[in-house]
Amino acid sequence: MHDDVIDDGGSFLRPSPSEEDALGRFLDDRGIDGARPWVCFVVRDARFAPVGSGPHASGPLRSRSFEDFIPAALALADRGIPVFKIGLPGTLDVAGLHSRLFDYANDPAKDPILDVMLPARATTVVSTMSGPDAVALAAQVSAAETRPSIQERAQRVNWRRVDEILAKVPAKPPLPGDE
Repeated sequence: MHDDVIDDGGSFLRPSPSEEDALGRFLDDRGIDGARPWVCFVVRDARFAPVGSGPHASGPLRSRSFEDFIPAALALADRGIPVFKIGLPGTLDVAGLHSRLFDYANDPAKDPILDVMLPARATTVVSTMSGPDAVALAAQVSAAETRPSIQERAQRVNWRRVDEILAKVPAKPPLPGDE
């Protein structure tokens, strides 16, 4: 969580009316009401950030494929919440997995304005510490702002559904260093 970054102020980003309109058209074209919640997943593709050492190395929890997040994305989509996969073109194609899961990374409409506007206006952003999460933070978008406390959430958990979702997660050995 970024509790030390989020404050009581509004967004530090000041998009122009044309940038807001571009986002509105993009959402409308996909049947999404921009006034309702949507989530962006900003997940580094493990191919582009291998685990290792050195100044550009990533830890095993940071270098994850979007495949690791599909059960969570589908659980949100099943509840009618639009989910956008953000990232580089050519990453895992998830188009067609669910009508509410949008593969923005591989979308022909992908452009620099939407690269900023989607995480800046999302309800929340799930991130593995990749560049676009800085946009979300600058826009004051965080799980810290949009979710109740852990204790409050634990009281509302549907544990049967959690078990169903976890059962879909592939049983893979841990990555080296993540034992």
